[in-house]
Amino acid sequence: MPNHVTTRCLVSGPDDAVNKFRKRAYRIEDSETVFDFNAFVPMPAIIKNTKSGSVAEEGAALLCIVRDRAPPFAMCEATDELFELVYGYAPETEGGAA
Repeated sequence: MPNHVTTRCLVSGPDDAVNKFRKRAYRIEDSETVFDFNAFVPMPAIIKNTKSGSVAEEGAALLCIVRDRAPPFAMCEATDELFELVYGYAPETEGGAA
């Protein structure tokens, strides 16, 4: 699950220093002005291309399946698909019998 954060920052000082900060801190993305924290502390390369959700949730669901534990409700859709991949039948068919 992504961690969405709201931070309020007050920048003060001489006009030229504040303008220099603004030029570095803000960029346009999808026609919106956004604060770019990476302009000050770049995101480490090892996590730059990671995605929130899917892979971690599928991994957690798979771990629940192989340990015969019920996964959290939010994972149920992915769990059914993974269960069938692991065991070769859908969970509601109990051993493959329809």
